[in-house]
Amino acid sequence: MPIKPRIYTSRGVNDTLYEANIRFSEEMYKLNFDFTFESLAGAHDWPYFNKALEQLK
Repeated sequence: MPIKPRIYTSRGVNDTLYEANIRFSEEMYKLNFDFTFESLAGAHDWPYFNKALEQLK
């Protein structure tokens, strides 16, 4: 059985790539990856990225 990496992704609900990430997440779950997707308020910018990284602590 191939080794699958753990994957974490986070996207702001106001990010222009949000819908694409929802579709990506659905596919990752179907493929049975150890996958975590989170969405928080925010957009595709550094304040959002910093907030998302704080969630990992």
